[in-house]
Amino acid sequence: MSLCPSASKRQSVLFLLAGFDTTASTLTTAVFQLARNPDIQERLYEEVVSKLEQFVCYRKLIMYIASIYSVQNHLFTKDGISHEMISDLPFMDQVINEVTRLCPSLPR
Repeated sequence: MSLCPSASKRQSVLFLLAGFDTTASTLTTAVFQLARNPDIQERLYEEVVSKLEQFVCYRKLIMYIASIYSVQNHLFTKDGISHEMISDLPFMDQVINEVTRLCPSLPR
């Protein structure tokens, strides 16, 4: 089965909007739940700040080494946040999993 260009375009737009809506719904619910649970919010904040400090120190070290050897560094964005930092937040992962368990954005 092949799709005509207009049907393909409609499917692509639907796919993008569906992904945006579920992400926005999950993030909104997460912010609401964090506001209701200040102890969890504080613990999550501490984890993020701790990882940010750890990765910024690591970034400075990598940039220093790269400058010594005249090598370009593509490990970090301008603000120091990288995919590695985001993926290394276990409590954040637990919070998002709990939010999606309590209030799934799509019915099962």
